[in-house]
Amino acid sequence: MDTDESLNTLTDQNGTTFEIVKSTQVGQPDTSFKNSHDFGSYQVHIEDTSSGVGGFNTKIFENLNLFMHAPVTEPVNVVGELTAKSPLTQFFDDLLVENRLSSNQKLVLGEGPSPLSIETAQSNIFDGLVEVSRTGKGLLNMSYEEENKMLKHFFKKLLPLLDAHPRSPWPDLALRYCDFDVARSCFISLACIHIYESREGGKEYYKKGIDHIHSTMNHLIDSISTSDATSQSEDGANSIHIRSFVILVLVNVHILFAVLEKGKSSLARYLLKVFASLCNGQDFYDSLKDNENKLSLVLVLSWYDTVSAIVSPDCRLPFCSPEWYGTMNDDFSTLKMMGCPGEIFKAMLEVCYLRHEIHEGRMDDDERFEAELDRVKLQLMCYREYINYDSDQNYVLQLKGAQCWSLAVYVSALRLFKNEQRQNAISAAVNEFIDIYGSIPSLSPTVTQMVWPVYAIGCECVSKSEREALHGYMVKLYEVAQMGTLYLLRWIVEQVWERGITQEEVLQEWLEDRVDYLPL
Repeated sequence: MDTDESLNTLTDQNGTTFEIVKSTQVGQPDTSFKNSHDFGSYQVHIEDTSSGVGGFNTKIFENLNLFMHAPVTEPVNVVGELTAKSPLTQFFDDLLVENRLSSNQKLVLGEGPSPLSIETAQSNIFDGLVEVSRTGKGLLNMSYEEENKMLKHFFKKLLPLLDAHPRSPWPDLALRYCDFDVARSCFISLACIHIYESREGGKEYYKKGIDHIHSTMNHLIDSISTSDATSQSEDGANSIHIRSFVILVLVNVHILFAVLEKGKSSLARYLLKVFASLCNGQDFYDSLKDNENKLSLVLVLSWYDTVSAIVSPDCRLPFCSPEWYGTMNDDFSTLKMMGCPGEIFKAMLEVCYLRHEIHEGRMDDDERFEAELDRVKLQLMCYREYINYDSDQNYVLQLKGAQCWSLAVYVSALRLFKNEQRQNAISAAVNEFIDIYGSIPSLSPTVTQMVWPVYAIGCECVSKSEREALHGYMVKLYEVAQMGTLYLLRWIVEQVWERGITQEEVLQEWLEDRVDYLPL
């Protein structure tokens, strides 16, 4: 079979030349090159012309195809300690983001947040748990064995946990569009922080992870702050689109880093504003929507944005557009990426707006609210209609996942103004969720992506049996995924149970101003 290919040859700063071939024949490396390694749907051909230890080790892509497609290993039963300060606190959560969105400030690539300065991003406050190099360069150099371990962990263990896509597209995109060393640092930083948080490795992995994420942050700052994005030529527009897409890739990585660590970030809100600002540009969005792999990033970041908004104590609105979730009639939607239909995400967006209106004092528990609640309820109760029957897919599993997401959103709407009737409806929905969720295999991607629903339902459990069931689900979810945000989830829910306060009150006490919790 003939293969359509478009070939790019790139050379990094260390003198390593590599060629990326986009091929429609996935998984079949081109053996005409000595160093040819399959990277998902992209083949990477590397000609090593460098000799220094600091250069990228070309052997690292040996068996990379196995890393990407190997099954997830058995989970390790590890319980973290909430009292230990998180590594991300030392880089993200204490990062001083002074620039705020204002009406007279523009992002270079479109309307949106002001550019993030290098001085701001480097104003790190470290809590002293682990001594870290401030330069971000000390631990970037690794031996082949170290790099091999990091990438093996990333592709074999971590990547299958990050979304429900059978072959998550974003690593291919990072390698395709980012600087080669930046893509490498993306993978290694996430692997290191996951190894550290899962207690499979010590502080040295934290240090490596921070140095590599610091390296990608510098690249992200450069991409956001670049000042040469004003060309009106066709080549100039294409360059802007590529640079904008690189920003989306790096925003995704930085939010994933926060999720793996402790699930909170002072940068997430700023980065999600940047994401929405870029995608609100019609030309740029049009350049993405016909490419399923590129569109996957828009879907994922819209998911992150909406979930972080619906739990925000200040009841912020999502920055994303409801059109970005996709629907059952689209070839690609949030359903494929993480198991929740786009139609349910639109209902979640409606709940975000209701929360915001109530928080701002513009809505009371009256006929208007009741009408809005009924409209959201109708959207959610139609969850069956959002799943197309396909004999090639696990229809029942998808249906159960959609039902669980629907119930979590419904409970979130009911709790906005509680009365006896709505409390009874909440209790009924909680017990329905417990029954359906408990029937889904715990290692299924449908379950591993269902973090926020477990959080939303858990916070509304009242009876002993309800709390015991959700406690078991939270413990198992943490054992399977080994992410810091999951341990934090359990802590917040237990605070709600023990103290009899709301999830918003727990977050208000615990989170600093404009720091977001990320139950993703």
